[in-house]
Amino acid sequence: MPGAVPLRLTSDSRFVLWVNGQEVGRGPVRAQPRRWRYESFDIAPFLQPAPNAVAVLVTYYGRATSWWSPAPPEGGINGDAGLVLDARMEDGAGDLVTDASWRVHRSTAWSTIAASGVPCEVLDARALPTRWTRPSFDGSGWPAATVLTARHWGGLGRSRPPVSPYGKLLPRPVARLGGRTVSPVAVLDARTRPKPDWASPHPGARVVQHLASPGVPVRVEGRLPLVASIDVHRTLDVVVDFGAMTAGFVELDIDAPAGTVVELGYREKQKSIAAVETTSDYAAGARYICPGGRSVYSALEMAGLRYLYLTVHASGSTEVTIAGAAVREQVYPQSGRAYFTCDDEEIELANSPRSDGILPLSVAGDFEQYEGFTIPDWSLHWVHSVHNLYRYTGDRARLEPTAPP
Repeated sequence: MPGAVPLRLTSDSRFVLWVNGQEVGRGPVRAQPRRWRYESFDIAPFLQPAPNAVAVLVTYYGRATSWWSPAPPEGGINGDAGLVLDARMEDGAGDLVTDASWRVHRSTAWSTIAASGVPCEVLDARALPTRWTRPSFDGSGWPAATVLTARHWGGLGRSRPPVSPYGKLLPRPVARLGGRTVSPVAVLDARTRPKPDWASPHPGARVVQHLASPGVPVRVEGRLPLVASIDVHRTLDVVVDFGAMTAGFVELDIDAPAGTVVELGYREKQKSIAAVETTSDYAAGARYICPGGRSVYSALEMAGLRYLYLTVHASGSTEVTIAGAAVREQVYPQSGRAYFTCDDEEIELANSPRSDGILPLSVAGDFEQYEGFTIPDWSLHWVHSVHNLYRYTGDRARLEPTAPP
């Protein structure tokens, strides 16, 4: 096997990369469309004697979210899911690049529910192709990929970077996120309750809607797994405690019949039964529709949480086993005492240049996209202060060291 196989890729909007069924990485890092970033991986450890399979799931948001803003429309290149990938093979097999030989499938398994600008993931695992990330999968029935070309003036029909609206693709500017897999320290509550008439389609609202109902406790030893019987009139409600705040991708190991629905709610604090919540209070969550049998849900979107609230419901009588839950951390690596240094005095302004010098409240997201929230004065306070000091003192020699070179 080759010693190293460097692979670079990026997508609009996000990707998950697998090689031979093993997840290699996710990305790209959050960035502005005009300064889009790519990720680099060494896939050699994931390769095996031929055949090998490289599979990529690309998510396109379409509308600005709290962590992504769409590129300006240019025609041809953007406006839909796009992927750029290249890998250099050392064994003479040739380079691997995204071209018309790739096979694609527009999945109906994923959809979203929006709340406060945060897309809530809905995954119907029944619609996922079986083993599609593995070499044994036959993708010959899928259509060939479409090579996207620039159609704007001066684009010259280019299909590879640099091309507008993304320009020259830049490497990831910060360390790769990672961490440990965090397991629950306790199951705080597990009980079956009468299924209510849902007041909201959002999973984060559903998991707390009927907590005031006492329900029937499920026998559990304080930890997973747990087994319970539910039916069309009763739900299973579970509260899992990870012991401390964490951030990453939530994973749920469950055994249930096809069509069983799991509502997931991510919370920093436990829900107070007496408290009335607004939409923004329960903006974090997801919905997973089981494919049938034992399966593992792995969230596409990161979440910060300590408590995982689950509500499981079905269209008939069935037994459900929640075998496990975890958070696969995505945090900045730390070595010794954490610190930050930078010799670029203009790093803050360079993050989001605007013609008027004002900073958006949030970079590369819906706040910046719609220009509804800015930091109008903070970025100019120093200029104001120096100007006022000169007005009232007239001491030019004292102020000269503060002037830009």
